[in-house]
Amino acid sequence: MPRLLLLNPPSERMAIRDNYYGCSSKAGYYWPPIDLLALSGKLRRYFTLSVIDAVAQGLPPGKCMSLIKDFEPDIIVMLAGPVTLKSDLEFASRAGAVFKSRVFLSGGPLLFHGKEFLDRYDFIDGVILNFADNNLAEHILRAEEGYNLLYRGAGGDIRGEEKIRCRGDFSYGVPAYELFPLKRYRTPLAWKKPLACVKSSFGCPVGCGFCLYGRLPYAARSLDDLFAEFRYLKRAGIKEIMFSDPNFTVNRARVEAICEGISRNCKGIRWSAAAHAASIDRGLLRVMKSAGCHLLEIGVESGSDRILQLYGKRSDRSTVEKAFDACKLEGIDVLGYFIFGLPGESALDMRATLDLALELDPYIASFSVACPFLGTPLEDECRRKGWIDPETEEFDSSGKASINCGGLSPAEVNKMKEYAYRKFYLRPGKILKIALQSLKRTPLDFLYYLWYFFSRAAMTGRFAGRRSVL
Repeated sequence: MPRLLLLNPPSERMAIRDNYYGCSSKAGYYWPPIDLLALSGKLRRYFTLSVIDAVAQGLPPGKCMSLIKDFEPDIIVMLAGPVTLKSDLEFASRAGAVFKSRVFLSGGPLLFHGKEFLDRYDFIDGVILNFADNNLAEHILRAEEGYNLLYRGAGGDIRGEEKIRCRGDFSYGVPAYELFPLKRYRTPLAWKKPLACVKSSFGCPVGCGFCLYGRLPYAARSLDDLFAEFRYLKRAGIKEIMFSDPNFTVNRARVEAICEGISRNCKGIRWSAAAHAASIDRGLLRVMKSAGCHLLEIGVESGSDRILQLYGKRSDRSTVEKAFDACKLEGIDVLGYFIFGLPGESALDMRATLDLALELDPYIASFSVACPFLGTPLEDECRRKGWIDPETEEFDSSGKASINCGGLSPAEVNKMKEYAYRKFYLRPGKILKIALQSLKRTPLDFLYYLWYFFSRAAMTGRFAGRRSVL
């Protein structure tokens, strides 16, 4: 069979490339990229596979090239992220030239600019638009025209439709977990190891203006396919699942069916997922808790109802407060996401966001700067109005603000983000709570999680994105 390498390329900083998204790891956390996991399940029947996660394995470019040489791939499928796009393209060019491999790229920056990148860079042989497409393996194998794949024909012409399609339920089989460095992954969202990432749906129907997922069509994974993966994870001794859905709680009946499937096929595994505040209540949370859910990720984004309405969040402050209260009453921890610097925001709006974070007091608070990621409505607006450098293609929500829209300056946004971390994490009660919860971990993880939380509290621009020493 042809030899195919799934590659998460090297990076000078610990850069996350996952599920079309990317950012610098704020404190050394890293999890298996769902893109590569799903592709490994799809492609394993058609190719001899190898996986290199150079970031998780801490591989410099030279060592990574050596491992690629040892495998001698016919095809390289490589992730490209918004934080490291320039270096990703440079590595793809080098690898393709040295090994004479066909190079396919997958990642958020290329989703809606795929033909543009194929025009600009002749070393790219194809762009994967939907890694969950049911027929993707055949299209890659035969280099034939189909949905969700752009590719360069024998004559150099670019073929395929630059449109992401989902046709009914999707399946990707059981990923080749044995090829991934599972012991290298850790995150404060997972209390036990080893952990796995699982995708039960694609896209998000909400469509927030700053988010890429709203531009992807929503589709659900076949429950039979999903439950087969659950059974494998149980046999493989996986202790924790991170669901990679942008919005796990879109369909209540489906969530209940998945919870039943977890209880029946992998009882005892703990898990976390992302939820929209308007779609959860105590009844649903009780079902999720009984099936092993211990944490939900909720995008709060702003403490200003005006900003939430402006960006199509479909929730307001009251809805968020009710969702957090319900989680606390049912004993489910929350990771709350908060954004500073959205165009139209004022200094008072940013302060309202921080005040709301302090009031809600989630287990983890993630403060980010607004980023016009390629393909989002926010990017379209920023480029149209000249709010960002027209040459800029790399963005990092964990890094420095890049939008200058004549309101809040990037310096003001950066200062607020750094202040928010210190204000949130350096409260005496929060320090005590984190210390007590960390005691439930293994000794090594106890040290890691204490370091994780308090590095966030001390975070400034010069700390963000440094590689973990643990």
